[in-house]
Amino acid sequence: MSNYEDTRSCIADGAITQYTLVSTTSAGKVSTTGGASEDNCYGIAQQTVADGEPVNVQFMGESWVQAGAAINHFANKPLLQAAANGQVVPHSGAGNYSVCQAVPNINQPSANAQGELIRVKFTGPQNKL
Repeated sequence: MSNYEDTRSCIADGAITQYTLVSTTSAGKVSTTGGASEDNCYGIAQQTVADGEPVNVQFMGESWVQAGAAINHFANKPLLQAAANGQVVPHSGAGNYSVCQAVPNINQPSANAQGELIRVKFTGPQNKL
């Protein structure tokens, strides 16, 4: 779970995996974020849930999130965007929203593989760069 009180309980629209990005749906629920072009990315799911179950979503501040690939040098390229499965990858530039920033530390300066948990500061969709 997160260290902050910036969480909300939402209803899952489909199965959601812990520590993946979620987006709001037209039904007023949240579902796994489908990619970097989504401007409705809402936060990071704090537990794994099935369709229709409540899920706590961290919508601001620091949380763990799953890396979508190896991510090198958090300090040099800290901006991250959503991947198709709700995981995060380095921000690739034009046409994509950055949604969080990697929080580097001496114990984890990078992510080595897909699915590895990394610490981020969730900011929500920022202007397309």
